[in-house]
Amino acid sequence: MPLFFSPPSLCSLPLEILDNIAFFVACPTLQGPPVSLTPLLLSCKTLHESLGNSAALYTKIFKYKFSFSAISRRSFSPRGSDYLFQLQLYTRVLKDVTKRAKTGNVGDPAPNSEDHSVEDLMWILWAMCLEDDGCNRIQMNSAGVYHWVEAYVRQKLYAGSEKNNGWPIDNAVNACSLHVLWYLTTKERLLAESPQARDHFAHLLLPFVTVPYRYASSFAPPGHFELPLSAVAYDEAQDNVFSIPSHGPYPIYLSGVHRTWRQYFYSRRVPLTIPLITDAAKLLFSARRELFKLSRSVINDFPVTRHGVGPTQSDFMELNEGLLGGEAQPLEPESPNQRRWGKGGGTALTQLPTFLPDGSGIDESGCASRHWDKDWTRLRSCLDCSGDEDLEIDNRGVYTPGDMSGLWVGRLYITSENHFEALLSTADRPMEFTEISHGIYSTPVYMRLAEHVSTDPQNVVEAGEMGNGWFPNGMDYTVGNDGVEVTVPKVLSDGSRDIKRHFYRTFRSQPRREDDVECCGGGGACACDREGGDHDEEDVEDDQDQDLPLPTRPQCRGSCNIQDVLLTGSTDERHGKAWNHYTFHGRVRSWDGCVGLARVPRDPTNGRLFFYGHLVGGGKNFVGNWRFAGSDPNMPAYEGALCMGKREEI
Repeated sequence: MPLFFSPPSLCSLPLEILDNIAFFVACPTLQGPPVSLTPLLLSCKTLHESLGNSAALYTKIFKYKFSFSAISRRSFSPRGSDYLFQLQLYTRVLKDVTKRAKTGNVGDPAPNSEDHSVEDLMWILWAMCLEDDGCNRIQMNSAGVYHWVEAYVRQKLYAGSEKNNGWPIDNAVNACSLHVLWYLTTKERLLAESPQARDHFAHLLLPFVTVPYRYASSFAPPGHFELPLSAVAYDEAQDNVFSIPSHGPYPIYLSGVHRTWRQYFYSRRVPLTIPLITDAAKLLFSARRELFKLSRSVINDFPVTRHGVGPTQSDFMELNEGLLGGEAQPLEPESPNQRRWGKGGGTALTQLPTFLPDGSGIDESGCASRHWDKDWTRLRSCLDCSGDEDLEIDNRGVYTPGDMSGLWVGRLYITSENHFEALLSTADRPMEFTEISHGIYSTPVYMRLAEHVSTDPQNVVEAGEMGNGWFPNGMDYTVGNDGVEVTVPKVLSDGSRDIKRHFYRTFRSQPRREDDVECCGGGGACACDREGGDHDEEDVEDDQDQDLPLPTRPQCRGSCNIQDVLLTGSTDERHGKAWNHYTFHGRVRSWDGCVGLARVPRDPTNGRLFFYGHLVGGGKNFVGNWRFAGSDPNMPAYEGALCMGKREEI
């Protein structure tokens, strides 16, 4: 008698197989949001119970659609419920942006709507950028994020300016929108802009680039080196704040109360400070002004060979090679044998995703988000320079020793002094505010820097004046083969004088080892890792964890013992002959990674400048301001923007 076996039903399959079936239903392609599983879950009560609570399934979907290495490296190893929370959040946000982009809607929803506000959308999109290893960018591009955010900036950047004397407002929605736009900017998108649209956009950004007494270029005023301030020091600093009748208090102390975003992230509370709007504005502005190389007709007006001091044709050709991170568009065909000076410099665009060799997906094994770990750490740890925030956030990851070593190439943006003083004394934004109307121009700047570190808490140079690169007045330094000796004059209690000596060893970067960074969740964000869910103890739920703060893992990268970082350098000989000779000395502020440099000219008639700013996006761009070094740090001074990039020399 023959035996008959009925085929197994879908509901009788093992959970692991059901997870795989549901995964391929939800993720037929990498690009785009997951397909809703609701029809499948409603087809059978057993399926609903099995798949509706499958932490492994939603972890697998999240890791296929979105980048995932950053959260484990920076904070904690998420559970399945955490991934489900973030999957729902990102999917909802991207669908919302897609809907808005199709209708051209850049406004907030109705008061009683459950939709996200534009501010929340911009915050979440910026978080996606900071976590991106490649897949997040793909999903944002698929949703039309760049074009929607660009439309917002062009239409709404000046929202509320009528109550602010015509000036755009430094707030979360504006700051995050500019940062998202910068992250997603590509050369192709810049070239797609018409000259008129490009100029209009650049002029929208000019206030953030050229008005330093209204918009902050660091998380704390550059007059301070030791941060956070004690309560007494903060009160004293507030007593010294100078009120500019036309523009408000100066120096600018950013408020931790009004500049902190407190939302849930991977189902944990996460306070983040607003990113510096000036950083993104300068990068977006500078990229548009570096898009095209100088033409041969301009270069040919200069001598072929050097006769004394001044730039030659070769100097301008080298300058061209450093524009837009070495990607500037030539205006005429170039010789294939043209001399090359090395890759990079100027305003380097963000890194694009790498596709797997077979084209089946994105290779995230390099964990590109680690380049933004410093930016993330600043947003987590620099909430308030007064130290009022009761947060135990490790800020050692705000700077990686070795990042400033090397040759830096860029531009200083300068407003004519008369126009600068006129802006300072006038409350209202001028009706015409362009580069031509305010005499704004740029000048090249080159500097080759070396870093020196001390690991001994007893061997740290005391804090000094801003104008002297945060070194004490009267100090001197001698650079040797293996380090720098700093001498500081001291007046003893009996009135006699002494010299205190400090030695800092020269820091030489070592190749990064894989075990230096907890990368890709401990695995490697390649195709094989995307296919596996989490079936371990992290899926065990704890009802109390919903109210936990987001923890922070130290990001010191093997340099946790470093107490202080000094910088020394100069212009190379050929750059000095073309653009004047300078030496540089300065320090890195440990609280926020702000780099401060005194630029000292060989010719004293050129005047000393103080550079200050941050490394953005993995150290490719140094963005900040220059100002006269001898000015009172508590008073507005002649000041402007700087954008520089590191050159990879041949």
